[in-house]
Amino acid sequence: MNYRNAKFTAQPNVIDCEIEHPKFGWIPYTLDPADTDQTIDNVALLEAMRANADVAVYVAPTPPTEVEVLTAWRARAKLSRRDFCIALKRTGVLSAGQAVQAAKGDWPQAFAGALDQLPKDAQEEAEIEWAAVQEIRRNHPMIALLGSAANMTDEQVDALFGWTAS
Repeated sequence: MNYRNAKFTAQPNVIDCEIEHPKFGWIPYTLDPADTDQTIDNVALLEAMRANADVAVYVAPTPPTEVEVLTAWRARAKLSRRDFCIALKRTGVLSAGQAVQAAKGDWPQAFAGALDQLPKDAQEEAEIEWAAVQEIRRNHPMIALLGSAANMTDEQVDALFGWTAS
């Protein structure tokens, strides 16, 4: 049986590779010597790999850096508008009354200046989006504007969305 790209996995004696299937062509395959399925002749395949001595060693993946972890988290982080407004109230960014109005979809007065740097059409569209949005995503460009308007650091904005530095 023809194979290629053979490499050991994190599991001892298990090899990932591609085999040339007679019907499907090159397909991914995991060779596990403990597998009792005889669809593929694992013994012959393993012997061929040993004879060729071309199975790459397992290299553990590099753990992500703190920056990579934070970047990935920011891409997934989101809150309902309700929870976002409660977080803004709890941190003192919005008063209780402003948080209630914001939760109803009204543009928070505390963020009135956030849109000043945008063209008029973009300002109106941002207010429309706020009125309609149900889910606030950490990485949405509007969050950077709102955070800036509230004099919040990235770390403070992250904390609103539940990030705790490890």
